[in-house]
Amino acid sequence: VELTTGTQTLTLTRDAADTWTQPGDWPVREKEVADLLAAVTRVSTRHLPITHGGDLGKFGLADSDKPHRVTLTADKETKLAFGQAADGSTYARIGDAPEVLRIAPDVLAVVARPFDTYRR
Repeated sequence: VELTTGTQTLTLTRDAADTWTQPGDWPVREKEVADLLAAVTRVSTRHLPITHGGDLGKFGLADSDKPHRVTLTADKETKLAFGQAADGSTYARIGDAPEVLRIAPDVLAVVARPFDTYRR
């Protein structure tokens, strides 16, 4: 799992003992990592997908908005971006999809946690 906010990146790796670590084999707070994984792997919406037409800024997902990015790597790599629009609505984009999803704000709250939240 790679979590990027602005120019900072945190990489979390699961080792052979099924324990999450960060670079240097530093331990992490398991519950917080589990919360992050639950939030990003269960992204759902009650709204229809919205075609963004290349204008990601109105969803808080343009590079200049510094969206929170998560890369999950298991059998394949999945990239997610999370952002907040000017009106406070929260959105997610999966990979390079032409649509964005309006999501519950609690997902962004977990993804936007400071990196120290995961460090023990």
